[in-house]
Amino acid sequence: MAFYTYQHSTDDGRVFYIGKGKKRRAWATKYRSKWWEKTAAKHGLNVSILAHWRTEHEAFEHERTLIRTFRELGHPLVNLTDGGEGFAGGKHSQEWRERISAMFKGRPGKPMPQEQRERLRAYLKANPPITFLGKKHKAESIAKRSAVRRANAPKFAADGISMSASEWAASLGLHISTIHYRIKTGKLVRVEA
Repeated sequence: MAFYTYQHSTDDGRVFYIGKGKKRRAWATKYRSKWWEKTAAKHGLNVSILAHWRTEHEAFEHERTLIRTFRELGHPLVNLTDGGEGFAGGKHSQEWRERISAMFKGRPGKPMPQEQRERLRAYLKANPPITFLGKKHKAESIAKRSAVRRANAPKFAADGISMSASEWAASLGLHISTIHYRIKTGKLVRVEA
């Protein structure tokens, strides 16, 4: 039988959630409400399979009946609905998708006023962002960071000349990562080419 109804209870035996599922749903902790997560974290989680069903419809009916019954008995369930919603592994109809799409169109908020758009456009034209390692940064911030890194870079003395690790790597014909590896492992030795 593919579907089942289940309950989640606390460590002291109090039922706090009734659900319908298949496969491993009863034991899943993802895709739960914040209320469910807080209750399970605070009071523990015990899973019990209550009944198995051939069809999803039968499982939904049983879930609704159980939720109604437990609530009538005074159990403070964390179920957000009265049960019987959704369907397992199904695809929504085109009509349903269009309706949901129409609901969310234009929702992020009011559009930016034209005056503000023009100010932003002028600012970005005057201060173009520079892409560096996949991120956009202003030229000043990149220069500032580079200067700080150079000032704080460890200096090494080679042949009586003080130089940074990158300069030393270049003078030896090595990659900077080799110098850093040798620094970390204590194997920093000048290698003659």
